[in-house]
Amino acid sequence: MLDPGARRLFHLYLDITVPKILAAPAGYSNPFASEVVRWAFADPLIMNIILALGGFPLGDTDDPDLLERSRLQYYGEAVKALQDALTNVNDGSTRSTTRLLLATMLLCTFESMRGNPQGVFCSHLSASRVFAHALDSPEQELRDDQLTRILVEYYAFYELCSKVRLDVDHQEPGLCGQSMLLQVEHLRSLSGFGVFFGSSWSLYRVVPRICELAAKRRCELAKDIDLGCLETFRELQDVLSEWRCEEGPQPVACDPDHQFSDARAAAGELVRNSLLLFLYSSMFSDREFILGVSQPIVNASIKLLPIVHPSSFANTSFWPFLVIATYATTPEQQTRILGFLPPIMPLVVRATQILRWVWNSSQNSIGLQALADIIHIRNISYCFG
Repeated sequence: MLDPGARRLFHLYLDITVPKILAAPAGYSNPFASEVVRWAFADPLIMNIILALGGFPLGDTDDPDLLERSRLQYYGEAVKALQDALTNVNDGSTRSTTRLLLATMLLCTFESMRGNPQGVFCSHLSASRVFAHALDSPEQELRDDQLTRILVEYYAFYELCSKVRLDVDHQEPGLCGQSMLLQVEHLRSLSGFGVFFGSSWSLYRVVPRICELAAKRRCELAKDIDLGCLETFRELQDVLSEWRCEEGPQPVACDPDHQFSDARAAAGELVRNSLLLFLYSSMFSDREFILGVSQPIVNASIKLLPIVHPSSFANTSFWPFLVIATYATTPEQQTRILGFLPPIMPLVVRATQILRWVWNSSQNSIGLQALADIIHIRNISYCFG
C-alpha cells in the first residue's frame, strides 16, 4: 500500500506526467498508464521511478519544494535499486532486459522533464543503449510485446534527438549505428510504431549521416583537403527537402476532425526544418550565410506552432522546436516563440533560460553553433526534451 504522499505522486504521474511522454490520438491505450503501472505494483524499482516522475508540471501544489524533495527521495532510492539490479544480473530473458530498459528509460524521462540540469540524462541513455541493443537478436520476439517495442522506439528517439547538436567535444556519431537503424526499421512494420517518431522516422534516420558529415567537414577544413563533403551535403539536402509526411497508422475513428493527423504532419515539418538547419550549420560556418538560409525556415516553423502546440506532438517535437528557436534573431520571432514556452515544468523553464542566453550572446555565432558556445562557456548541459 502507498502512503498518502506516495499516492498523491502516483496520481500526479497518471494524470499529468503520462500524457506528456508520447504523442498519440485520443482513445489511445497508453502503456505508461497501464502496463507500466501493473509492473510497478509488482516491482519496487519501477514504482520508485514512477513516484519520482509524479507531478512534474509546476503550479500543481502549494508546496513545490516539498514535492521536489519527495521526488528526489524516490529518485535516489530508484537509482540505488537499479545499481543493485545491475550487479546481480543473472537472467538474460527478454522480461529481465525489458525491466532494465524500462527503468533506465523512465530515468531518462525524469532527467529530461527536469531539464537535465546536471547532465545525468546521457548517463541513463548510455545504460539504456545496452539493453535496447540486447533486444535486437533473432531470439528476442517483439511482435507480441507492445511495451518492449515502445521502449526501443523511445530509446532510439532520445538517442537521435540528442545528437542534433554541434558539441564538438562530445559528439559521437558512431553511437547512432546501422544496427539501431535496422532495429527501428523492423519495429516500423509492427503495430503501434510512431508514438515518438510520428511521421518523422525517415527524417531522423538521416541524423547519423549529418553527424558524420559534421565530423568530416571539420577535418576537411582543418587539413584543407576535399573529402567529398559538398556532395554529401547536397544529397542530404535533397533527402530533407523532398520529404513528405506519410499516412499515419491511426484509424479515422480516432481522428474524426483530422486535428491529430494535421498536428502529426506539422510536427514532421518542424523536425524536417530543424534537421535542415542542423545540416546547414554542420557544413557552413559563415554567419551571414547561415542567417540568410535560416530566417525563412524559422518564419515557416513559427506558423506551424499553433497546430503542434495544443497537441501531444508538442511532447515529441520539443527539441526540434528548440533547435529552430536558436536561429530566431528578431524580437518578433523571439516573442512569438516564447509564447509557446509557458513555464509548466522545469524542462521548459531551463530551455527558456538557455534560449535567452543564446539570443543575448555577444558571440559571433547563430543557431546550434551559438548554443554550443553557450553550453561550453557556461559549462552547463543540454536540455533534451
